[in-house]
Amino acid sequence: MKFGGTSVADAAAFENVACIVAAEREASPVVVVSAMSGVTDGLLSATPSSLEPIFNRHLAVAKEFLDETEAGRFGDFVKRAEDQLRELLHAFEQSPSKRKLLQDAIVSFGEILSSTLLAEILNHYGVQARQVDARRCVITDDEHTCAAPLLNETFSARTTNCVR
Repeated sequence: MKFGGTSVADAAAFENVACIVAAEREASPVVVVSAMSGVTDGLLSATPSSLEPIFNRHLAVAKEFLDETEAGRFGDFVKRAEDQLRELLHAFEQSPSKRKLLQDAIVSFGEILSSTLLAEILNHYGVQARQVDARRCVITDDEHTCAAPLLNETFSARTTNCVR
């Protein structure tokens, strides 16, 4: 099941996705989610000082659905992601020759945040879910910002790095 950015734009949208996935739980679906609507654009234009609204959107959705312990765990995850993103944005400013590589790394956080949040929400509602980082499962060529998957390497990675 694939859900685009408007499908996970806010708390109501996440609730809708969770209901759809819950209705299909017997089929053990693999769920793929995009970044929340507008987050990829926000990350593309981000500076270390402009990240707060992006993270606050995710934290606000978490508070809508998760209990205090779960929201705290997700908040800790967001803090680690924020620290990593700040480092990447500093490197982006300092390393013009690596900008495309760093841009890919920066924008990937949109999907990482939304997929982690959705997994937390699903688990909260009794739907067993686990976030899997696609960067460990899909191997691509080195054409940053327009990479193509390398199928043989991806299938090999799937058996060692990903959930079956």
